[in-house]
Amino acid sequence: MKIKDLPHEERPREKLRRFGPSNLLNHELLAIILRVGNRKMDVMEISRRVLGQYANAELLADYDVNLLKKTFGLTFVQACQISALMELAKRLYGSNQDIPLRSPEEVYAYVRDMAFLKQEYLRGLYLNTRNQLIHDKLISIGTINASLGHPREILAPAIDVRAASFILVHNHPSGDPTPSREDVLFTRQIFEASRIVSIDLLDHIVIGKKRFYSMREKKPEIWKIVN
Repeated sequence: MKIKDLPHEERPREKLRRFGPSNLLNHELLAIILRVGNRKMDVMEISRRVLGQYANAELLADYDVNLLKKTFGLTFVQACQISALMELAKRLYGSNQDIPLRSPEEVYAYVRDMAFLKQEYLRGLYLNTRNQLIHDKLISIGTINASLGHPREILAPAIDVRAASFILVHNHPSGDPTPSREDVLFTRQIFEASRIVSIDLLDHIVIGKKRFYSMREKKPEIWKIVN
């Protein structure tokens, strides 16, 4: 929904004034910074795309002003604002190792802006022995299958950062997070591959509109070890 279509009390600036910044979603905070959209997209849609496609500082690190403009159709000023914001956040807060991901609810809170994406995105969240995030990797864009989410594309980052475990996350643009048969088979394939390298697949979370599906909780048979 565009800002102009929202009730006055639901608009980002009004919510910020009434409830404080901690009660706003990430894309609402970014919309306040960007202020306006362009001829093709409202500022809320731009903010959702930016944060959904590049949801952490690492993924934005290599994006200069000109590339941000081209990728998202931003004005020069908006691209500068995002670039400066990401650099400031990186300098002030450093790495994301303090983010705990110990439950499906904590994972959902971290990635919930993926619900606004128009395509399926597969991400790998790589954790240390204390279940703290050490690496967030965008693995593929498009319908999840063996070609887009090959085990080597998922496990290579885990080995590189010496992760103790990892969580897979992808979104369903339809809004229904119920996994397909292909999603279940894909998760089993990754689980079996992860056992070979002794890096635990903790869960596969599917993101829908305002809800999520934890395969570890609802389909524990995927994690059953067959001798």
